[in-house]
Amino acid sequence: MSQKKKLLKRFLERPATLRYLEIVHVLLSLGFRHSQGKGSHNKFHHPKIPRDIILPLHHNDCATYYKVEASNVIKLFLLIFP
Repeated sequence: MSQKKKLLKRFLERPATLRYLEIVHVLLSLGFRHSQGKGSHNKFHHPKIPRDIILPLHHNDCATYYKVEASNVIKLFLLIFP
């Protein structure tokens, strides 16, 4: 299993264990584009998903809530586009 697949699996199963940069790496590898939000909030957009993922960066990480929310969006994305 490649490192990208292992990281994606870990993100879907235990999102709170990943660091901010690992989550960004997963999102970019799935085809999301990074666009600057307001202040420390970073926005990730995928053309096939109507909802953006917002990840605020504070002290080199983001809150667990945002990690879990991003994981849920990715799970829905993978169900729609396997």
